[in-house]
Amino acid sequence: MSLNAIVGANQGTRKDYDFYPTPPEVTYTLLEALELPKEYVIWEPAAGDGAMMEVVHNAGYKVIAQDLAWAAGEDFLHPDTKHEHDFILTNPPWSLAEEFIVAGCEKMHRGMALLLKATFWNTKGHLALFKKYKPRLVMPLTWRPAFVPERGKSPMLDVLWTVWAREGPSVCLYSPLESPKI
Repeated sequence: MSLNAIVGANQGTRKDYDFYPTPPEVTYTLLEALELPKEYVIWEPAAGDGAMMEVVHNAGYKVIAQDLAWAAGEDFLHPDTKHEHDFILTNPPWSLAEEFIVAGCEKMHRGMALLLKATFWNTKGHLALFKKYKPRLVMPLTWRPAFVPERGKSPMLDVLWTVWAREGPSVCLYSPLESPKI
C-alpha cells in the first residue's frame, strides 16, 4: 500500500464536476434523522446520476433534480435559478461547497442539508461563512462511506451533514449519525 493511500491523498485526477455518487445509506440516514414531512418537495441541485434522489423518491418524497453537468441553462449557482420546493438536499461538488452554501441559504424555503467533508468547518477561512449562514445541525457520520468503491471498502474520508432551517432556534446542534442496518 502506498503512502498516498494510507493518508488518503488524492490518487490520480479528480472526476469531472467532483462526481462521486452518494452511497444510499448516507441519504437514508439523514432522512431518518430529520423526519421531514412526506408532503415536502425536495430539490436536488447536484443530482449526478440520481443515486441520492432515488433514495429520496423511494422514501415517498416528490423530487426535483438537476445537475451542473447537465443543467441545460439551470445552474443552481445562478441567482435566477429557482424551483418550487420545501427543502434542498445535496452532496455538492466539494470544490464549490461555499458557493452552494451561499446560493442554498438564499434559495431555501424551509431548509437545506449539504453533505460536506468532515473537516469543512475546521478552517479559519470558513468561520465567517459559518457565522453568516449559521447551520441548525452539524451531523457527522460515524462511519466512512465508500464514495469510490473500486478503491476498496475502507475509505479514508469522514463526512458530515450540515443542515440549515428558516425557522427555529439559532443554536447549532451537533449530533453524530450511525450507519443504518439496511
